[in-house]
Amino acid sequence: MNKVNEEQFQKFDAVMHKIYKRLRQLHGDIDTMFPSGITSNELSVLKIANKYPDAALKEISQYLNVPGSTLTSIVDRLEKRNLVKRIISSKNRRSYSLELTQEGVKINELHEDAENQLWKKVLGALDKDSERDTLINLLDKISKGIE
Repeated sequence: MNKVNEEQFQKFDAVMHKIYKRLRQLHGDIDTMFPSGITSNELSVLKIANKYPDAALKEISQYLNVPGSTLTSIVDRLEKRNLVKRIISSKNRRSYSLELTQEGVKINELHEDAENQLWKKVLGALDKDSERDTLINLLDKISKGIE
């Protein structure tokens, strides 16, 4: 990893805390749209199950990079809340996929809408497409560098 000088670190720390504080303010409003206690992992499972309706649980586990036992716990909680149903996969009758219930679809749509609004605010803070492209490329580089 490359060495970071102290001045850069201090500036970065200050800017990230400003962004984090503002996103928490915005996200606090967004949180009111979801049932209390829903987790980001649960929202991720809803999103993947909606996007890939016939994905086997094993595929969802791999996509989210969570152990099968963790996914099972998440799915159990989602089933108890009547947000998903396990169904036999049409691709492989020995495995299960997930189907969102009406309530699950509603929660997923609310989350997607809220997330889209938030990301548009973040990207809209920049004036030019080239600035947005640079931000996206740098964030992608960071995500790969901290894996």
